[in-house]
Amino acid sequence: MTKRPGSGRSSASFRNRYRALVPNRDREGREGTGSQLSGRVYQGAVEAVFSIPVGVGLGWLADHQFGSAPIGLLVGAGVGFGAFVLRLVRLGREMQAATAGEETAPAAASSPSPERPESDDDDDWGEDHRTH
Repeated sequence: MTKRPGSGRSSASFRNRYRALVPNRDREGREGTGSQLSGRVYQGAVEAVFSIPVGVGLGWLADHQFGSAPIGLLVGAGVGFGAFVLRLVRLGREMQAATAGEETAPAAASSPSPERPESDDDDDWGEDHRTH
């Protein structure tokens, strides 16, 4: 049996090589890249689209179980459509928060802080204007 070159390396060196190849992750294991956002968007879209057939299917099953022909199907369709709309709203908020965080972080660091105007004789900036 021949020994592979590099097979005697320690697990610490493997961890270092792995960390160099794999993108940084936060404590929950989520990536901090744009591919993570794309994955979440795709997952949310699939969840939203499948919510309607799941609702209709559960309504159809309820109709067959209880013999209430169109009622369960209609209620299931309504619940599925409601879940669809709710998921799209949540997905839009997630995307808006993610893109706003990416866009404002560099801009906030480079924007100058508001300064006090230079004092003029007429300008009593920050002082009380009431007469005592």
